[in-house]
Amino acid sequence: MRIQAAVEMGAARRVATNLTARADVVRAAKDLGLNLSEVFEAAVIEAIRRKRGEAWLAENLEAIGSYDEKAVRRIDDERIASRARDLQGDEAEHRGEAGDVRARDLSRQRVLRHG
Repeated sequence: MRIQAAVEMGAARRVATNLTARADVVRAAKDLGLNLSEVFEAAVIEAIRRKRGEAWLAENLEAIGSYDEKAVRRIDDERIASRARDLQGDEAEHRGEAGDVRARDLSRQRVLRHG
């Protein structure tokens, strides 16, 4: 619990802790100039964040799924409406082109008749 309070408050207070680790890992860390206390603290803070995130997700998964379903339905409805508008525009354009073709055909027929 002390770690949780320290993480939440961002406190700089340190607590002496006794840890055990493989000798080769400790030796390599020291050879590389790593501060084991800093590495440990950073790793524990990250593990706490990850666990809290997992817990929050588990608690809120149902609500997130429900929201996602609504969002997907809304997006689908918008896509359908957009596609319907596109199709209506295509039909209107086609009717316009068809009218232009008919007008051209009538003009050609008149020219052919009247020479």
